[in-house]
Amino acid sequence: MAFWIGDYLQVQYERNLLPIYQLTALHKLVDDLVNILGGCERILKTPIPLIYTVRLKQMVLIYCLVMPFDIVDELRWWTGPIIAFASFILLSIEEIGSEIEEPFGSDPNDLPLDGICNTINRNLEELIKLASNADRPR
Repeated sequence: MAFWIGDYLQVQYERNLLPIYQLTALHKLVDDLVNILGGCERILKTPIPLIYTVRLKQMVLIYCLVMPFDIVDELRWWTGPIIAFASFILLSIEEIGSEIEEPFGSDPNDLPLDGICNTINRNLEELIKLASNADRPR
């Protein structure tokens, strides 16, 4: 797609419809787009090792099990509700981390890439239609 865009920009420049400074700026934007795409591909293709997720969950659970013994002398009967609340918060944060490890996919909470791509496609089609209308003799 990037090659097609680059070729299209070059054709527009050769037809004197695009000044050289705009061509240079647009080529820079296409290069940035390709770099961003490469970064997204690296995120997608580099999974977090399963042992990190397992160890994190184990450490949070151990902490939640040991914490009451440390604070029971000070809090007495408040220990139960406070530990329940703190455990809920810590386990929720751990679960959030598990969910955002993989932002690409088709789950409801993943990035809406299909919608974003469809919007970009519609915008490009409208721009091409406008460009072809501008090229027609009047």
